Parts: sequence; structure tokens; C-alpha cells
Amino acid sequence: MKNLPLLSVLIPTYNSSKDTNNLLEKLQCQTYKNLEVVIVDDSSDLPFELTKVYTFPCKVIRHEANKGLFEARRTGFKHSNGDLIVFLDSDDNVSCDWIRSLVYKQIKTKCDIVIGDFLLEKEGGFYFFSRSELWQTDFRSSSKIIFDKVIFQEGLDFSWTVVWNKIYKRSLIEKVYSLIPICSTNLVMCEDILLSVVAYFFAKEICNTHNNFYFYNKRNLTSSTGNASSLSKITKNIDDIIFVFETLTNILSENLTIIQKNKLTRWRDRIIVMWIKESKRHFNSPTARKIIKDYSLKLFNKISSFKQSEEVYFYKEERFDCFAYENIKKQISGSTIVTFDVFDTLIQRPFWNPSDIFELLNVYAQKIFSLTDTIDFSIYRKKAEKLTRNKVYKLYRRNEVTLDEIYQTLSQEFGFDQTLLDNIKDYEINLEKKFVYARESGLELFELARHLDKDVFIISDMYLPQNVIKEILYKIGVQDVEVRVSSSNFKTKSSGEAYEFLKGLGVPFEKILHIGDNYESDFEKAKAIGFNAALLPKAVDVFQGAYRDLYEGRVFNKVYEEGFALVDSRQSMNFFSTRCQLALVANQFFDNPYRSNNRSDFLSSHFLAGFMCLGMLNFGMCTWLEEKIRGNGYKSINFVARDGWLTMRCFQMLTEDLAKDYKVNYFPVSRRALLPLYYRTKQDKLNLINSFKLQNLKVSEILLIFDEFISREAKLRIEEFLRREKVTYEAFLSYKQLLEFLSEITPFDEKPNLFKEKYKNFFHKFFDETSVTFDVGYSCRTEYILKKLFGFEKINCLYFHLNNDKPLQRAQEASIDVQEFYPFTPFVKGTIRELVLSEVGPTCLSYKFDKEEIQPVYGEIDLSVSQQIALNLMHDGCLRFIEQIKRQFKDHKKEILLFRPFESSYPFEYFLNYSSFTDKENFEIFEFEDAFEKAKMQNLIDLWQEQVPRAITKTNELFSSDGKKSTKFAKALYWYITDKNIFKSKLKNKIQNEKLYSIVRWLNRKILKI
Repeated sequence: MKNLPLLSVLIPTYNSSKDTNNLLEKLQCQTYKNLEVVIVDDSSDLPFELTKVYTFPCKVIRHEANKGLFEARRTGFKHSNGDLIVFLDSDDNVSCDWIRSLVYKQIKTKCDIVIGDFLLEKEGGFYFFSRSELWQTDFRSSSKIIFDKVIFQEGLDFSWTVVWNKIYKRSLIEKVYSLIPICSTNLVMCEDILLSVVAYFFAKEICNTHNNFYFYNKRNLTSSTGNASSLSKITKNIDDIIFVFETLTNILSENLTIIQKNKLTRWRDRIIVMWIKESKRHFNSPTARKIIKDYSLKLFNKISSFKQSEEVYFYKEERFDCFAYENIKKQISGSTIVTFDVFDTLIQRPFWNPSDIFELLNVYAQKIFSLTDTIDFSIYRKKAEKLTRNKVYKLYRRNEVTLDEIYQTLSQEFGFDQTLLDNIKDYEINLEKKFVYARESGLELFELARHLDKDVFIISDMYLPQNVIKEILYKIGVQDVEVRVSSSNFKTKSSGEAYEFLKGLGVPFEKILHIGDNYESDFEKAKAIGFNAALLPKAVDVFQGAYRDLYEGRVFNKVYEEGFALVDSRQSMNFFSTRCQLALVANQFFDNPYRSNNRSDFLSSHFLAGFMCLGMLNFGMCTWLEEKIRGNGYKSINFVARDGWLTMRCFQMLTEDLAKDYKVNYFPVSRRALLPLYYRTKQDKLNLINSFKLQNLKVSEILLIFDEFISREAKLRIEEFLRREKVTYEAFLSYKQLLEFLSEITPFDEKPNLFKEKYKNFFHKFFDETSVTFDVGYSCRTEYILKKLFGFEKINCLYFHLNNDKPLQRAQEASIDVQEFYPFTPFVKGTIRELVLSEVGPTCLSYKFDKEEIQPVYGEIDLSVSQQIALNLMHDGCLRFIEQIKRQFKDHKKEILLFRPFESSYPFEYFLNYSSFTDKENFEIFEFEDAFEKAKMQNLIDLWQEQVPRAITKTNELFSSDGKKSTKFAKALYWYITDKNIFKSKLKNKIQNEKLYSIVRWLNRKILKI
């Protein structure tokens, strides 16, 4: 790539000469050379001086007085000349290709900000924040989308707002500094937030990139957030926080919504509360207490509203051990010649086996040959290749064949017409060109080799013609390079002959590097000759556990090799569609095989768990839904809120071209909203209280639900009743009180006919004989009551699964057609299953009249910020899978739909039943109380684990062989032996509310200093 932009590296330094010089040495080794360095000495005790001359321009600017990090960066910018800007901290470090990778991404996308990955460098190793959206996803978005994300998360994920893991356009930073006033005091807190938030707002487009690292010295994190050396330092920190957010408000206020302003305020309060808590831990003097009280009065949010579990959720560190990809880049830097394999190295395809592409020849062959019966042409194609290889080896001792030879064998051995075969051959070539897409990690290595002006060659063992390989490479941007294909020269890597030409180029063998995905032909064979070799393992191989030091492949092994439960799930691999779905998953997981994480089945990623588990599940479920709609002639489908939201989104994406054939509705409903319909007569009071547990609803909630059924006079009587009973609106009613309370509510059957007719009209929009309703399940209660009340002619229901015969009884009595996706009831059901499928949105609480029409009334979203981010990541992963499978197979819908839809649920069931504790830990922030049960909150992991069949089975086998209930001690011993993480979690949840636990914690902190 020519005419590369000048990059300015801005490094503030203060009393850190040694670290600064070390950083300069690392910059000297960067693969990107068109850079300048501006060092700003912020009035160090001993002025910083350069100790050597570097290959890049380097200037030192000195402040006569200490102005702080923010102003030091501003000074560095004023003295810089680069078109692109990067800020580095003096005691940090970067991987060898970090700058180039970000610059190339910026050149390709023209984005104003490019964000890279970073690792925490601590004693004993490197760590990453696995829960960060930046780590898990790839994006290229408008600044509005990213700005909304940053404001929404209220600073919980600090990866967004540090300045040093990004590069910026100069024009953007110029704009930012023109708006932010010069800080008269040394700004020591939130200076990164100040610059980042303004930059996000004024940028036009923002993207991120992976595979290269900024190494962040953990001492920085400790000094900025954990140092409470003096009360004056704490007050200075809080004053800085207030200044930063006041400045942000002044700059952005006219452009912020009310919600964004409130989010910004809560972000400010969140950081202040952290320092208030820090003060309380370290200082207890009257002066300190007064200062703390004064700052507390400045808060707009209660201190109690900031839960510790949410504050630390995104700070979950996981060890990063694998720097093999970085080492490959270093190998490239030290080489003179670099050669690359093609398939599964530079490009990948959505096929589990290379021969899977032949399955797509069947329909075309059927059409070409005009046969009466179906033909599996792929079998003939594979047999012909095998016969051809045997023949040419016997005749010519050749290890490679050509595509022409294979198709000649098809004619000679199986009697197919050669002219017609030529058409199929051309079709196969077009398929090969059509389905390839870049393997980004391999392409990045190729770009690095070209950037460093290495002599680059392409070597491929492939029967496709050389011109076809060149066209495939051109599609991913690889051109102007010598391509050597075994179908042209009949020399293969597997025999070693393809490497022979390298010996005659006059380059020492140790300066020649070959990169490929195959361990034998790309790695072992090249090394045996004496060349260097680097392995970029095939994604599918890593996914199924072929490289167990990278990833054990537990999901694939358990589901598709061993089989699980009573289902022989292994047989699903006999289906072309299943193999293609898994290939997409493998390629998404392991484009870069060295970002693996053996502690987790889904690489500790909500996004990847959603991509595989929810993506495959919903692809199968939507296929089933479309079959039912077409088979029964339905004209509309209702997805029930909120459980049906994600499936609806997937369905709309997959059937976008069929939107004219049927209508998709989102049906706003909930058990609470329908309570008035169950209260038809006064005799229903007891059933309403017992079946729906009204005693666990607050008075205010009951009033909201039944608002349209309480007259003005009845509301006055209820107020008098509450005063008499000394009950507040936020209190719960006793059984006896509920009976009297419900007496003031008008039963549905006693409402005027006009009133009931309007209710009927509202629901009739969703229910008629040509519509069908989809819901996760499970009771058929909604459809039953609507059919009974309004006499709808026919109601049709499609459920995820059923738990018992009650819905079938209701369906039978009311003549409702019920069908289920699962022909079985899964072990893990309820909370976790519904949670990951449901919309991250408000619940429908009730219905009210608005301009004589019924409208749903929604509550607030009942999820915290961290919970919403986690679930949205899973949903984003799911929708990415749906987008990919639709895009890849848009012209081959018939072939990709030839599978048993429910088998796509196997990864989802694995996730629920067998996933590692590391994966379950990502849900530790979720706590639940059933909407109709007044009980203490319970952590989701405990609720989840109680349903896991393997735990139940093992516990029963170990401790309940005589049929007696296991003792608490036996259960605790079982968990201690088999899974200490679960043991610790259960023990902590069991005792944390006990008084003894609080006393022990106090003793540890105050006396033992543990």
C-alpha cells in the first residue's frame, strides 16, 4: 500500500524516563514506519532526554510547570503533524503490528476512530476483559449508534472511554480540543472520558479491529482508581469528576436527549459514589464524614442504587496465554520470502468438508440431465475424483489431478454426457468462486508481508485451474502476486515438490517462511525441507478439538460425536445443512485460532454463544414456522411478547422476500395484562388469588392492572379501605384483604357490551381463522380465555414446547389447534431459557382506553444496564448468524432447508445443560423473583444449576442410591469434589445474608487485614 499517512504518536511523561525509553525501543520495532513521536515532559523532576537517535522523528516538549495528563496530550497534539493521532502512556507497550493494523483499518474504512484490543499486563501474565463488547464483536457504525452505546453503559465498561487503544483522525482531535477549555488545574480523574465522549459525538463513523494488542500496565489502573493516600486526594478526584461532567454537559447539552442527560448524570454519580465508598473505608474523622456528606448531597442518584455486582461485572479478567499469532508476525518481519496456502488460510467457505460444495450440484444436475428420479450427483463427483487420483498416480506417478480430468472420468466411468458435464463443471467453478470469503486473520498476515515488501508467493494444492484460483484471490483483494497451483505444475506441498522452486531463489532457508492451515503439508513438510513454517489451523479443525491446547472442542464432541441424552445427535452430521451451519460457527469462532479460551465452551463470549446457540436454534425454529404457515395456509403470524421477539426478528430476516405472502405481528400480552379477563364473575375471586398469587403483587400493581375495571366511586372506596387497613400503595395485601379489595372491581362479564366489544376488536386484530400464534409456551391459557370470552372461530398455536397435558386439555375443550417445535420437554426450562430469548424491552402490564381504542400499557425495562448489554450481545450474535446463513445461501434455499429443524437446537440444549461454569458465570449478574411469588432474590446460576440433569444424576448416583434424599452435607461434599467453582458460589449465596458472615468479613478487613 503506497502513500501511507503520517501517524503522530503522542507520549506524555512525568518522572518515567526509563519506561519512556523502553516504549521508544518498542516503537522502533513497529512494522509501521511512517510515524513521528512527540514526547511531552510534564515538568519531571529530572528533565527527560533522548538517549539515542531513532528511525522516526522524535521531539521532546517540556512543560515548565506540571499541567497534568490532559493538557500534556493537548500540547503534544499542537506540536504534531500527523494525519492520524494515537495517544500512548509512557509505561505501556504495544505489539509489533498494532499501529499498522489500526492504520490499515482506517485507510480501508475511512473511519474517524479505530479501536483496537488491549491486554492488562500484570505480574505473572496478561489478562483481558472477556465481557467487554469491544472484545467480543466486530463493528463499523455511525457515531450516533456508538455514542448512544457509550452513554447508555454509564461508564461500566471503561474500555470504550480510554484514549490509548484507538487512533483518531487529526481533524477530529482538532475539533475536540477546540471545544474543551484549557484545564487550569492538573486534571487527574476522568480526563480520558472527557476527550473520548466528545470525540465519539463528533466522529462520523467508528470501527474496531482485533488480533493486535496495546499492553496496559496494570499499575496505571491501580493508581487511578485505588489510591486513597489522603483525604485531599479524594476530594481532588471528586472535584475533577464534577468538572469533567459539567464540561461535557456544557459542550453537548443542546444535542442530548433527556434520557442521555440522565445517563450522563448517573455515570458521574457512579464514579463519585466509588470515591465516597473509598473515603468511608479509609477515613472516619468528623472532617471526613462532613466532606462525604457534602458530596453525597450533590448526587442525583441514591448510593444504594449502584449495586456492587454491576459495578464490577465488566472487570472480570481472564488470562491470555497464546501469543502464537503475534509470533507469526514476528516471523514474517524476520523473513525475506513468505509463501501462503490458499484454502482455509487466506479464504474460507461455509462448508464443513471441502466436498460439501458438491451437494449444491445435485439440483443443477437434475435439471441438466432431465431425469425422472432424483440424483445424488455429489456421490458420483466424489467417486470420480478418487478414481482419477488413483489412475493418474498409476500412469504418471502424479499426486495431483485437474478438474477436466475428473469430469472426463465422470463421463468414461459413469456414462454421463460430456457436453452436459461441461455445463456442470462450469457451474462447480462458479460455486467455488461464489462461496469463498476472506479469512481475516490470514489476509492480515498477507497484508503485513506485502507491507514489509517481502517476496510473496501463493502455493496451493488444488485441482481447480490456476486462473480460477487467481479469480478467487482477487475477490478478497489479493492480486499482483505469483500463484503456483498443483493442477498446473503437478507439484504438491504434501509431497514436498511444490516447495522445490524456493531452493533456487538464492535465499537462506531460515529466511523463507511458509504459512498454512494443514499441519502435515503446510507445517511439517516445509520444516522438513529446512524452511520456517507457521501454522494457522483450519477453523473447523480447531472447533472440533484437533488442537486441544487451543480448544478442547467439547461442544462438538458432546453433541456431534458422542451424542447426548436419548437422542443420537451424531446423525445430524449426515445433513448438509447442519454441516454448513456448524462451518459458519467454526469460522466465526476461530477465524483467528489463537484467540481461543479453553476454560470456556463459547470463548467467554455472549456474542459467540448467541451466534451458535441462539442462531442455530432460531434458524431451525423459523424453518419449522415457515413450513407450518405454508402447509396450513396461514395469512398472518403473531409472535407473543416478549418471549417471541428474537424469533420474530430472525423470521423477518429470513422471510423478507416473502413479506407479501403473510403478515407478521408482535402481540403485546402478559399474564398480568390478562388478569381482568380471568375475573369474569365475583365467583372467580378465589381462583384469581390462588392461581395467579395476587398476594404477591403490590397494591399499586393491582390498581394499574385493573384500572379500566374500577369505577371512580370504587376508587374512593378503595382509598378508604387502604386507610382503614393502614396499607400503603407499595404494600402487599393479605388473603382476606384481597377478597374485600376484589369486591370493588367490576368483573369482565358485568361490563357494558360496548366495552367488551372494544376488547374483542383489539384481540381480533391478532386472532382469526387464518392466523397462527407463536409463543415459547407453555400453557395455552391466553388463547383459551380469549376463545372462551370472545368466541373466535378458530385459534391456532405453535409452541416451543409443552411441560404437561394442561395446554392440551384447554386446547381440546376450546377446539384450539396446538403444535410444538420440540417433541419433548427439555430438562432446563423456564427462567434461563426465556431470558435469553426474550426482548430486552418493557413488559405489557395492562390495557387502557385511548381515544376509544384499547392500547397496551408498558412498564419500565426491568433489567440493569449490564444485564441489557449481556443479552443484547447474545441477540446480536444470533442475528449475525441469521444474516450470514441467509447471505451465503440466498440462491440455494432449497438445499439449506433440507434438515430436521429441531436438530438445530442441539447446541442450545448443550449450552443450557452442559456448558462450563465459566460460561455460566457470565450470567452471575442476573437475579430473579417470580412475578407472582413474593420471595427473596435468587441468583440465576443457582436456579440454572438446580435444573442441570448431569448434576442431578451424579448427585443421585453418589448419594441417593437407596432412594433417600441426599443430606445437605452430602450435596456440599459432592460439589466440593466435582466443581469447586459451583461449591464456592453456592456457599457464598447460602451464608452471605447471615450475621456471622458479616462479622467474619469485618474481622478479616479490620483486624486480620485479609
